[in-house]
Amino acid sequence: RYCMPPEGVPLRPDDDLLTTDEIIRLAGLFAEGGVDKIRLTGGEPLLRPDLPLVISSLRSLPGIKSVGITTNALTLSRKLP
Repeated sequence: RYCMPPEGVPLRPDDDLLTTDEIIRLAGLFAEGGVDKIRLTGGEPLLRPDLPLVISSLRSLPGIKSVGITTNALTLSRKLP
């Protein structure tokens, strides 16, 4: 419910979201163009089941110095041991 109206909002179908490979490819193109910092945000990044893979893949891209994440941390306790 955090930052959400009581009636909710329509969610995008998974087919409309970037795949892991698409995220990494796009980030690689930006890195080739001189971008050295990436921030994951929009919606709730912690909902991605592949988030650890996305982050580690982004960190391994040549030229990327920093990978950040913006989250309300609402689901963080479910991700931690």
